[in-house]
Amino acid sequence: MTRTSQAGSAYFACGRWEREELRENRRHEWIQELKTSPQFERLDPYSKAVVTALLKQRGPGSTKKELNRYMAAAGQSINRALGREVATTTGPDLETSGEDAIRAGVNGAVLEILQYRAMDHRRSDIDNAFDSSLKWAYQTPLDQRWTDLPAWLARGEGVYLIAGNEASGKSTMMKYILTNDVTLACLREWAGSEALVMASFFLWRNGTRLEKSEEGLLRSLLYSVLDQQPHLTPSVFPKEFAALYSSASLGGDISSPGLGAWSVGDLRAAFRRLVNQTQMPLKLFFLVDGIDEYQREDGEEGFTRIIEFFMQDIAASASAKAIISSRPLDEFEKLGIEPQLTLHELNRGDIDTYVRKALEDDEAFQAAREANSQQAGSIVDYILETSNGVFLWAVLSVRTVTTKLAEGKTLDEISEELRTLLNPGLTELYQRMWLGITDTIKSRASQALLVMLAEPDIMRSKSESDEGSARLLDLALALGNPKETINLRITPWATAEHQVQARCDQVAKDFTTAWPGFIATNNLPDKKSSWNPAFRIHYCHRSVPEFLRQESQAILLDAKEEGYDFCPHIALLKSVVHQLKILPSPLPANPLKPLWAFATKALLAASLVDATNSAASDAYPALLRELDRTMQHHHVSLQKGSDGRFLETRLQDPQGVVGLDDGGRDARRIADMHWSNFHFDPSCSHERRWNDSFLSLAIQFGLRTYVERELGGGGGRVLKAKKGRPLLDYALRPSPMAPHDLVTPEIVTLLLDAGADPNERFGRRTCWEGALLWQYEVFVEGSGRASVAAAGGTTDDARRVAEARAEICRLLIERGADVKASIVTSRGRKVSARRAVDEAFRAWTTEKTFTELICLFPAVGLGAGSDPLYHTS
Repeated sequence: MTRTSQAGSAYFACGRWEREELRENRRHEWIQELKTSPQFERLDPYSKAVVTALLKQRGPGSTKKELNRYMAAAGQSINRALGREVATTTGPDLETSGEDAIRAGVNGAVLEILQYRAMDHRRSDIDNAFDSSLKWAYQTPLDQRWTDLPAWLARGEGVYLIAGNEASGKSTMMKYILTNDVTLACLREWAGSEALVMASFFLWRNGTRLEKSEEGLLRSLLYSVLDQQPHLTPSVFPKEFAALYSSASLGGDISSPGLGAWSVGDLRAAFRRLVNQTQMPLKLFFLVDGIDEYQREDGEEGFTRIIEFFMQDIAASASAKAIISSRPLDEFEKLGIEPQLTLHELNRGDIDTYVRKALEDDEAFQAAREANSQQAGSIVDYILETSNGVFLWAVLSVRTVTTKLAEGKTLDEISEELRTLLNPGLTELYQRMWLGITDTIKSRASQALLVMLAEPDIMRSKSESDEGSARLLDLALALGNPKETINLRITPWATAEHQVQARCDQVAKDFTTAWPGFIATNNLPDKKSSWNPAFRIHYCHRSVPEFLRQESQAILLDAKEEGYDFCPHIALLKSVVHQLKILPSPLPANPLKPLWAFATKALLAASLVDATNSAASDAYPALLRELDRTMQHHHVSLQKGSDGRFLETRLQDPQGVVGLDDGGRDARRIADMHWSNFHFDPSCSHERRWNDSFLSLAIQFGLRTYVERELGGGGGRVLKAKKGRPLLDYALRPSPMAPHDLVTPEIVTLLLDAGADPNERFGRRTCWEGALLWQYEVFVEGSGRASVAAAGGTTDDARRVAEARAEICRLLIERGADVKASIVTSRGRKVSARRAVDEAFRAWTTEKTFTELICLFPAVGLGAGSDPLYHTS
């Protein structure tokens, strides 16, 4: 049989659909006819899932055009799939490879929408198990004190709950289980001949919003599974897959309005489809740490919803099971759920091993034990007795002993102090540790810890490292009076290195010896070396930032020093400006990327300062001026050679015969321009005629107080003095390097009140048209991915951006924006302003916001049966 005759019925069916005006009942008959056809039966499971996803997209609100598109795509998918079947005997086929490319592109697009930064940050931050710790978990429990873990992994079902008191080592145990070879071997026994997929997530209350939310949990688990088994995408996300596939299959781009506007309900439904799918034989194993770290999106307290999710959706599936961990919660008891393993009742042996080994490895303790063995043994026994299964007790107790020995105290003195220090709760422990810090260093300790708390707020730039924690250098230069940095001259690193190294050594010495137990670094120098300024700093335990937030106001009072009021975000701005002033000279190769990373971090810190009372301080505008001046200094230096002369550009005539040097004229012109015009990222590059300025940067990073100060009473003169791109345009088309939630309606109002015109033209479009184009390309063609990432990660964050943008559009229309305008997208589509607003806001804003905005546009009559909202100019 030829390929044409094999696929003929599918072509015929598709053609019938396109030619006929089918009523709903006839439409259903057609779909049933197609699904029972010999062609459909010959499809492989993946192809059946693709076609089924397309055929399901026929709701009561579907237009004929949409239904035509889905049915035509279904027919074409069948034809191409059958073409693949023939191609196995007749050789490669372009249509077949095209189908593979479409499916791969659609699967990749869904994964891209699910993905977010920091999905694995928490797991990478968790310490590995200490030496022989936790090996007992894989042994048979002779006394039945816990459910046999290897047996459950190999033959069990449902949910295995590991409970443990705070700081008992649950996260370490979960990481140990996830990475243990025995776990994989047992799970393979459970899976048998079926494919095995493992996915994990570590909830973290101190992380980003996605790291502690159900949306983040579900997106991470779904991403992990679909990344390993992309063939499941049409079964798990049929609506999204169908929309993207039908667009790409019929010659369009892989895009769909509103795609990516996840709700937790949508993601839960997708997860249920995953664990109940029958497309392919598959076993799913999930490991989720820290159920007690979960925070509901609505801000309400309680864990019932997340617990019921596991007990109902996973436990009810024959092909899925999960291990979860948590502190003991009332909700478990109310729901009648008993833990299979209670860690704080079983880890005394691990704690014993750790304490004895850590003290044996300490030379000072060994020397003291030789002099007073009875007191040394008493200290060890006391630590073990008071730990009560809380591993952190043991770690902090050992650290206290070794620190006090290093200070010259005797074992008797340490024993007495240790017995007054330790208390039943971690909060009480931290409070006693804090009260024990001497007044002479408490101010700097307070500043350091407040900087650590504030630092994650500015880790939202793609130019910034993904490592997610401050360096020793960042912390050391943040401390102290901002005037020190403001008055600092630009100095090469070789000159400043000795002084900066001394500050880093002092800060590291303080948090490891003078006030240990709060922050630490995994990298320690040997006794003869200095601390590496690039070492990353982290909390000793995740309970530390919880304590700091609880006591932040008291700690802020301790942070005050004579001559200035401490603000952690100003301190972070100070640190960045200080580092910019002591860069090596000449700058290293490819310097634009690190320079812009510094500038972006500084502007993000400034955006946080700007939203507080600290924006009124003299230090804030002074640090911004120094940031601008220092970046301009480096910008100019890049245009000069080692001899201090401007670099020459070789000019060549079109024939390549004559070559002349320009005498450094082009480099001089570049040096005369503002540094913000030259970015390392191609997505931020533009023509020189834009004439970017520090004020335009301030607008894009939401520095409202600074912008208001710069506009002053003569805002109109400032607007007119700006050559090139209008200042309003910077607010309406956010920069790729700045979080999109920073440009607020308040900043746009400032510019409009100063005389900015929404219909002012720059290049091929007006400011208003630029706003519409950005909104359409980000929220329609980009499915909101850019704003989801830039605003902090969650879909709710992107919705907040859309709400603010809707308000900005309303302000522009009230100030005369042309509601009859149209835009041309980067893909060549000409779209009316009304349609752009409809598609960009309908799925992302509340119904009230959307209705109020769309009503500002005049109705467009297009004849019977037409939808004015979907008018394309």
